[in-house]
Amino acid sequence: MTTVQHDKTPFIASDSPPEPHHGAMPDTRGINYYLADAHLRFLLRRRLTNEERVQAEPLLMALGARVGDEIEDLAAEADRHTPTLQQRDKRGERVDEVHPSRAYRALERILYGEYGLHAMSLRPGVVDETKTSSLVLNDALIYLAAQSESGLFCPLSMTRAMARTLLKFAPADIVADYVPRLIATDLNRLWTGAMFMTEKQGGSDLGMIETTARLSSAHAGWWELNGEKWFCSNAGADLILTLARPENAGPGTRGLGLYLVPRTLPDGTRNAFQIERLKEKMGMRSFASGEVTFSGTLAREISGPGSGWLHMTEMLNITRLGCANAAVALARRSFLEALVHARGREAFGAILADLPLMREQLLDMQMDVEALTALFFEGSAQLDAADHGSAQARLLARILTPLAKFFISEEARRVVAEGMEVRGGNAYIEDWPNARLLRDVQVQALWEGTGNISALDVGRAILREDAGVALIADLRARLQAVRDAAVSLAAEIGMAALADLERAIGLLKASQRQEAELMTKRLTRQMARVVCAVLLIEDAEIQAREDGNYRCLVQVARYLRRYITPPATGMALELDRLPLDVFDGLIDWTPSLSKETAIPLLRSIAGDR
Repeated sequence: MTTVQHDKTPFIASDSPPEPHHGAMPDTRGINYYLADAHLRFLLRRRLTNEERVQAEPLLMALGARVGDEIEDLAAEADRHTPTLQQRDKRGERVDEVHPSRAYRALERILYGEYGLHAMSLRPGVVDETKTSSLVLNDALIYLAAQSESGLFCPLSMTRAMARTLLKFAPADIVADYVPRLIATDLNRLWTGAMFMTEKQGGSDLGMIETTARLSSAHAGWWELNGEKWFCSNAGADLILTLARPENAGPGTRGLGLYLVPRTLPDGTRNAFQIERLKEKMGMRSFASGEVTFSGTLAREISGPGSGWLHMTEMLNITRLGCANAAVALARRSFLEALVHARGREAFGAILADLPLMREQLLDMQMDVEALTALFFEGSAQLDAADHGSAQARLLARILTPLAKFFISEEARRVVAEGMEVRGGNAYIEDWPNARLLRDVQVQALWEGTGNISALDVGRAILREDAGVALIADLRARLQAVRDAAVSLAAEIGMAALADLERAIGLLKASQRQEAELMTKRLTRQMARVVCAVLLIEDAEIQAREDGNYRCLVQVARYLRRYITPPATGMALELDRLPLDVFDGLIDWTPSLSKETAIPLLRSIAGDR
């Protein structure tokens, strides 16, 4: 379990909850997205050190003020004006240059240049002159900005992940030559990164990669690559990590090497590869995805067969969590849009947010977003601890990364769709952000491995590395640490859910291969819900102990009832009055809620187990 010394002062949700633009069509302009997100601020208060939180607060405040206005306007423009490809110059020479929109360039200046979101967890000098920022803080800033602009965070995530991968595995001379460019905040020096893996014949089966690598006879220390890459995001990247099979290497992923392809060679000439075309994508349209052909393309070897694929997965750890971050950010934005709309619009003679069904829908959206956010930041914290040498955290990150990727990207699609329903017909119109959010969230379940691929990876972590046992032990220790009497009622339900999960893992281990694969997706979903429940219980314990507020306990009681222990007599027979009685306390985190608000529901749940 990863702990930090956090601020013990009472948590105040907000001096000024988000105020909507009243009238027929409310929107979120003028709202500070950081101040509006009490849950994010609560999580950072307990996940960041006091020093880092105090230092980062002005940065979070400043970015939160820009997300819904300036960054939103640029994101909408970049979505409309997609990148173009120039294959040849005026003399007919091959140049293969991608030209992003003006708005995308402005977003790069803000997010790479001003905030250094690709670099702050990798080098000092971005937030603190003497030390790097935590991955949790880095991801929190990305979470805020991605609520408006998703597209740029694919290249940014790959740039950050590439630098981390090179620092861990590349020879010293390659690190010296390329990493400073990847973590530069001066846009005149910055090189962005990409990874080109997918090929026509293989898709998710990377063991079928046909791109070949051979030592160059003309360029000492370099390799020549030949092959076609079918889906290349950030097609105009300055540096590319790719997988290829050296001559005489074996089949499957074990036979793959990992290679670094610079767009510009050390002598200033352009490397030999072609961007065949740019893809017309459903969403994430602000940046370029394309098809690339390597033809005698020069590359530096990072690691050969036996290690290449394993080292590539280290980059995937960051980018898979990046997909989860983007997905939950879009879910959070959809909830915020829904809340502001419902509180600012009148229907049937009342404010929309005062109607019972709308209150329940909004509380359910908020509950799901908070659970998904807690899961994401747990994955981020464990990966950060693993990078700092914790063996336990490395094992936990091994299973939490594909778990978060699978579950958050799946659930976020549903939450974003719910938000469209709240706004109604306007949400289907491109003048409003909802359609863009819906388009952008779909791909998070596809990139870096579909849901089936992610679930199978969770299964491998359970079967090959016993990561499931380690995760349950960690979660059980958290529940055993609960001391508050009211929160203990939730912890007991959580303990029973862990026992159920433990039995399910035992069944998976005892099954034959095909039967085990058939069970993996359902087990992954069940495991994710239990992890979310335990994290929410932990939040409730901290809030009760430090603030005397049981708002988080009420939230986790609703989560346990909805997803862990539904009523034995059927959901329709149990009345949940919480949307009627404590709507504002749950939504705004103020006023404080008493433990008596949650206890009846918790006792009802316990009676059904």
